[in-house]
Amino acid sequence: PPPSEVARIQREEAFKAKLTRGELKNEKRNQAKSGFLLFLLVLAILALALWIFQAVQ
Repeated sequence: PPPSEVARIQREEAFKAKLTRGELKNEKRNQAKSGFLLFLLVLAILALALWIFQAVQ
């Protein structure tokens, strides 16, 4: 694999080695929450854009 891929894999392994199983679950849960909030934000922006577009016409 390319050197950047090797470095990424090494960083992931070092990160996982530092965390306990519970901490890893918490990290994944927080990432899922962040992804859901980002989805809601994008959805709200699209809804506002549609509302403004309809109001202008």
